[in-house]
Amino acid sequence: MSTCFRPEMRRVRRMNAAYRAAGASCLSLLLLAGTAANAAAQKATTAPAAGQTVMLAPDVEAHQRLAEQLTVPVARGRTQALTVGLGDWQLLGHKGEIRVPAQKFFYVAELRTGSVTTMIGSERVTRNTGDIWTVPAGQVMTVTLGPRQETGLLRILTLEPTR
Repeated sequence: MSTCFRPEMRRVRRMNAAYRAAGASCLSLLLLAGTAANAAAQKATTAPAAGQTVMLAPDVEAHQRLAEQLTVPVARGRTQALTVGLGDWQLLGHKGEIRVPAQKFFYVAELRTGSVTTMIGSERVTRNTGDIWTVPAGQVMTVTLGPRQETGLLRILTLEPTR
């Protein structure tokens, strides 16, 4: 390799290290926020096991496709055990609001079909197919289906600290 590329390679390595550190910091913040919210989520439900389908509420059917245990670095050489899950939540149609109960875990939701209006805390947002948003642990989400819609489908990524 020519010596003129070596300084560039050092810069690339430094940038990669910075991206890894930033990613670990973001994950640490998410884990800490999830852990703090966990204390407030005493009545919340946990994620179903992989391959399991459960009713989270009368109008919310959850199918868990994947549930894996991971250990991730958080800070100063410490690690955090984490359960990561991927699944679908079917919002069973009717007119009016669908209440998704508080969960013990932080989750990321992606609307797979149609349009909905969500209410998380005091924030009401209209969402369309492909929109992605987060819901903190212990937070109730209320969903209103779009006009002429009987069902909705959410892809859910869960992040749950394990002890």
